[in-house]
Amino acid sequence: MIELYFLVSVFVGIAVIVDGVVLYKAKGVCWTNKIQSFTTTIEFLWVIVSIIAFFTLELSHFQILIPSLYVAHNIFGWAYGSYLVSKSPEVKNGTEALVIPYWYLIFGMTVGIVFSISSLCALILL
Repeated sequence: MIELYFLVSVFVGIAVIVDGVVLYKAKGVCWTNKIQSFTTTIEFLWVIVSIIAFFTLELSHFQILIPSLYVAHNIFGWAYGSYLVSKSPEVKNGTEALVIPYWYLIFGMTVGIVFSISSLCALILL
């Protein structure tokens, strides 16, 4: 099971990167499209899987950092997204798209890169 978790995590990290690139090309404007809907769904489901993996798999000290990083990144993202929406009534009522700052897009892509590489390393070192 550990192998499967880390193997799929590599691809989930790539999905995080793709999501960031799509948003970056859109200048941070967060309109819902098929790619973002797909990656967001995968990312959300992987948070649940990562929480289960954290508590059920026998992970080494290095390995346990991987689901921890992923869950922490998503919780931070949800909190920051809620903050951005709360600052703009136009986004709340759906008349304007949410604009994600570039620094957060770069941060998200970096987390995706680190998550993918860490998962790959954990898989290789098993």
